[in-house]
Amino acid sequence: MTIDKLSEGTILVSLIDEEMRSFRLDFSAADAEETRRGLTRLMYKVARECGLDCRDKSYLIEALPGGSGCLLIISVRTVRRRRRFRIKRACSRMCCVFACVDDMLDWLKRGSGTDCVIYSYDGIYVLLPDRRLSPAQSSLLNEYGSVRELSAADAARIEEYGETVYERRLPRSRICPAHTVSAKSEAPIAHI
Repeated sequence: MTIDKLSEGTILVSLIDEEMRSFRLDFSAADAEETRRGLTRLMYKVARECGLDCRDKSYLIEALPGGSGCLLIISVRTVRRRRRFRIKRACSRMCCVFACVDDMLDWLKRGSGTDCVIYSYDGIYVLLPDRRLSPAQSSLLNEYGSVRELSAADAARIEEYGETVYERRLPRSRICPAHTVSAKSEAPIAHI
């Protein structure tokens, strides 16, 4: 067996028939697993003699059979570890689809208590709450329509292309503690 290092990443190995049999290399045989094991043993031997580090490397081995043996051209490549990406599932939103206008109006008369927007979209009325519905709110809405989960993309489509029929947004107020007083009026201050 002769080993020639052609360049930093290319090695030429010439084998005669006896060496091919000792490594159990038979490229015409149907037993590819035995050939693969033989190539692995051969690679470790070549790596030792050439001073190569076999870890974190991939090899492209080209076999050129000849009359009384074969030539192997080994190209060494550094393996780049594959980056793993996790796709985060989009948070789904709850929505309520009203079957008709009367159901929606009955729900509005009853008093909702939730921040929401109702859209007319594609012939149906869809309620999109601003926050996650509580179980009590969900069961109340189930009396008037059908509560479903909606993907973020579908919710965005409804918000973009739907016509706003009703919108209720409760003011987000922060009230300071009662002991906070103003210098002018000596009365508690409420910040909104």
